[in-house]
Amino acid sequence: AHELTWLIDPNFGNRMAKGRELFRMASLEQSAPQLQRGDVHQLAALPLGSRVKLDPWDDQVSLQKSKPVPLLTARDKMPFEVTPMFPNLARTTNAADVVAEKKQ
Repeated sequence: AHELTWLIDPNFGNRMAKGRELFRMASLEQSAPQLQRGDVHQLAALPLGSRVKLDPWDDQVSLQKSKPVPLLTARDKMPFEVTPMFPNLARTTNAADVVAEKKQ
């Protein structure tokens, strides 16, 4: 995978962080309040592009002006999580190529 980093890494804009090291906006991060996980009234930052709407048919880009959804629990403000799935892939070898019989 090291040889394919330019194919599988996102290349959108200038790099803002690498691991835990911030390249840009480090002062903004230091002045930001700590995220209170149990407080429903404190909102976490929106992900980049979360309100951007792109119409691929006519290349129109606009901002969605929807009202924020009220939070019911503190877990609703946490980032979207996906459980990783690792399928068990195994290569099989065929002893001989089998040709399907023609139905008449």
